[in-house]
Amino acid sequence: MWMLLQQAGMLGASIVGSGEQPFPWIHMDDTISALNLMMENEDISGPVNFVAPQIVDNSQFTHALANACSSIVQKQMTLPEFLVRIMYGTERADNILLDSPKVVPQTLLDLGFEFQHKDIDSAMVAMVKALQECTNPSSGSGLFKYAVGKRKKAAK
Repeated sequence: MWMLLQQAGMLGASIVGSGEQPFPWIHMDDTISALNLMMENEDISGPVNFVAPQIVDNSQFTHALANACSSIVQKQMTLPEFLVRIMYGTERADNILLDSPKVVPQTLLDLGFEFQHKDIDSAMVAMVKALQECTNPSSGSGLFKYAVGKRKKAAK
């Protein structure tokens, strides 16, 4: 998330390709809670999908990121598919970034797992708030000083 916010602060939030491909996500709090559940429950076997129950596409994810980071994200852009393939290689771009699977956390749901962050908008706001607190913006350090400084330089 740190690197994603740095990129968003410097370049803007980027929709990848058409933006219509599914974009599995999960908040760190839910990841930790799910890991704790797995360690406490010996009956769990097989794969467990660590993703939020809300399925969003890349465009929805990008808009949620931009809205949560409105203090540092001034613009949104679209990375065309050909450019994504050049940057990441055709196989990686096609299999991961441009055509993601719809993933459901079925095992967690069957176990009655309670997600703290069920929707992308509240999850993004919570992550940005947590990063702001961790980077101590009142002291002028961390991500937000870096991102705002880059934005000011670009505006000149």
